[in-house]
Order: sequence, then C-alpha cells, then structure tokens
Amino acid sequence: RKRLEQQGLLPLAVSAAVGAVVEVAGLLRNYSSEVRRPDSPFEWAHDDPRTFYFCVYLSAVASNTCFGTACTLRLVFGWMSSWRWELAAVLAFGWGAAVLPFMSCWHVALLFGMEPRSVWAGGFEGADL
Repeated sequence: RKRLEQQGLLPLAVSAAVGAVVEVAGLLRNYSSEVRRPDSPFEWAHDDPRTFYFCVYLSAVASNTCFGTACTLRLVFGWMSSWRWELAAVLAFGWGAAVLPFMSCWHVALLFGMEPRSVWAGGFEGADL
C-alpha cells in the first residue's frame, strides 16, 4: 500500500507545484499591469471586480501550494499517513475547478455588470460576446 501511495502522490505533488507556479506567474503579470495602469490603477476595494478576481486567484494558489506541500511532507517525512489522499486530491483539485470560471478577467467583469474593456488594462483585442 505504501508503494502505491507514493506512486500516486508524486504526480499529484508535481502537478500541484506546477499549477501553483503557473498561477503565481499569471497573477503577478495581471497584478503588475493593473497597478501600473495610469487611467485606473488597481486598489483593493470591495466594489472593484479586480479585487474579487485577485482574491479568487490567491485562493487557487493557496490550495495548490498547501496540497503540494502536504504531498511532499508525506513523501519525504512520512507524515499524515492517516489521511485519505484520494479525498484530499479531490478537494484540492475540485476547488481549482470550482473557481476556474472566476479566474477569467472577462467573466468577472461581466459578473459585476461592467464592460471588461473598461475594467482591465488590455488583452481583449478582437474579443466579443
């Protein structure tokens, strides 16, 4: 059982780590372009769709980071041996799937009843609904 668990956890740990790195890269790119925006710089406000977007994005990063760290601790130190890892994987990646629609700049602006081109710095050239 232990060998099978290790064979199953290694790809999960790697995919969680890769997912976290990709998410952080996207988050930093979007955040830096919004903060440096001259016409409407981003500030944390409850009525700004960008705040919601960044909070959801951070929750996905946190989920992947925590799950990847837990997998690594299990593989390296043998901790958390009583965990049901299948359930933990479903919860971690299920959260990522649940928040995925809210990780779209376009959709978040529309959810707040705003025109995406007026909310975000750019990247919507040629995009229409």
